[in-house]
Amino acid sequence: MAFDRAELSLLASMGRAGLVLRGGQIHVTAALVAAITGYRCVDPGSSGDHYGVGVNLDLSKIGRSCLRTYT
Repeated sequence: MAFDRAELSLLASMGRAGLVLRGGQIHVTAALVAAITGYRCVDPGSSGDHYGVGVNLDLSKIGRSCLRTYT
């Protein structure tokens, strides 16, 4: 998403105080890719040592051609 949307700030370190611990990432099925409308870092406050990742989904944009019946 960072490259697709030219939002390179999304590639920033997720560590507190600028520590380079890891980058954030999410994994979704092919049907949800088109439904992702936003991405953000989530500050855990005093509960953690790294930021979380949150996404916004517009479920009306789900790629229905990617859906299949669960068996």
